[in-house]
Amino acid sequence: MGKERFARSPFGELQLSDADKISLKDFACNFFETQLIKYEEFIADGCPKVNGREWKRLKSTEGTRVYVERKPTTEYPALLMTGTTWGTVDDCMFGAVAPTIESMRIKAAYVNDMNGGSVLAVLEKPTVDEPFRSLTVRWIEMDLPFASTPFVKKRDYVFVEYMNTVQLSNGERIGCQIYHSVSFPQTNELPGRTRANMTVCGIFRQIGPDLVEAYGSGIMDPSGSLVKKLVVPGMATGYLTTLSSCRIQRKLAVIGIGGFLEKHKAFV
Repeated sequence: MGKERFARSPFGELQLSDADKISLKDFACNFFETQLIKYEEFIADGCPKVNGREWKRLKSTEGTRVYVERKPTTEYPALLMTGTTWGTVDDCMFGAVAPTIESMRIKAAYVNDMNGGSVLAVLEKPTVDEPFRSLTVRWIEMDLPFASTPFVKKRDYVFVEYMNTVQLSNGERIGCQIYHSVSFPQTNELPGRTRANMTVCGIFRQIGPDLVEAYGSGIMDPSGSLVKKLVVPGMATGYLTTLSSCRIQRKLAVIGIGGFLEKHKAFV
């Protein structure tokens, strides 16, 4: 994937007022808290279970499964991911974090879940003390089958991303990442692309010395019924490739590149 696909913002410099920034932070934090409440309900009995009457398995790999809602209440079915990956919560958060254009390039090189993208605004960036806390506004372009044909336009997204490690009510530490589409007067639709929307949450929880439970939920509006059949499996693949990224980061640490990752854990 060429570096030119992860370059300057196609919208120019995003102008955000102080009020805009406060509103975005409040919105992201409130949505974040809502997702944590849903997750605590999901694991309430200590053994998360997926109701087969409500969810249909869509994809699976290496112990991780993605389900689609059987009877959605809207035309856009929800997705649910459950499973495990080896490593730690920190490993998973290393695989997920990408607060700069350069880190987006690095991630895309081995995950391949994006066709292009840019960081439009940074409201909070990682620090040495909080290497996984980040709040950004992003634009990404999604890889879709047949996107180069006259029948299918590329889909892109403008969204706020917030990630952090927090404690649940029982004291367990988890890593969480949320995406939620947003719009600004400056981020109009781009030529040759259709603007789509998404709401996504991913959570990592340590359940063993070298074992992490992975959970994801989300809804995507691909803005077009023809593309829906392509986008839903694509989102499922995105969930699974996030886990792939975590595994790769873990392998790098195991073979001795951990020092490099540690040195660059905070992109400041």
